[in-house]
Amino acid sequence: MNQFAFPFVVNSVIDGIAWPGIPAMGGQALLTILFQLEQTQWLTPDQILIQQRQQLQQLLSHARRHVPFYRERLRDVGDLSETDEWLLRWRQIPPLRRDEIQRVDAAETMIAEFVPPGHGEMTEIYTSGSMGKPIRSVRTELWELMWSAFTIRDHLWHRRDFMGKLANIRESDKSKALYPDGAAAPQWGYASATVVSTGPMVSLNVASTVEQQAEWLKRHDPDYLLTHPTIA
Repeated sequence: MNQFAFPFVVNSVIDGIAWPGIPAMGGQALLTILFQLEQTQWLTPDQILIQQRQQLQQLLSHARRHVPFYRERLRDVGDLSETDEWLLRWRQIPPLRRDEIQRVDAAETMIAEFVPPGHGEMTEIYTSGSMGKPIRSVRTELWELMWSAFTIRDHLWHRRDFMGKLANIRESDKSKALYPDGAAAPQWGYASATVVSTGPMVSLNVASTVEQQAEWLKRHDPDYLLTHPTIA
């Protein structure tokens, strides 16, 4: 079934144009990604591997040149375009471990010394630290665009009603979305709002007790709940 079969309203920023909607520039870029994903998902496995190989080669080349940590880690991997066994070479790259990230974080050797034009500014985010010390991650504006496309695609695949009320119990900042009020927003967040009109969103801090979470959910009566498996 076509993933765009479920109706949704595109946020139009052009006065006098309601349908078909014309979103802002960020939304237009997001729709181009969604369109390509919709088309390429029907390719054969071999055709998809060709596309993946091209992108992975770009990724490895950039990491070797501009990320100190990966200059050593990828030294013996070779060029993926030079062999028919490229997938085996890719799978032989050691998985990145949590302790490795924490060990090299202070030296910033995992951060790219150069970011290609078009990727935008870099910002920092942190994990919740539920397994000990939080991990810092640095992401670009392009990363956020891709993440937004995958988020909307997930909504479309699951045929969610964008006009429903979304509740999330994920906020880990000790000063935000505290019980009993939590926090509220008129839409589901920037990932969706750049393109799609949505219903409201309410948020609650993960530090709330189970009883508080239950009371808060009953009070808001949301259509959808986004939270961690342990909380669910």
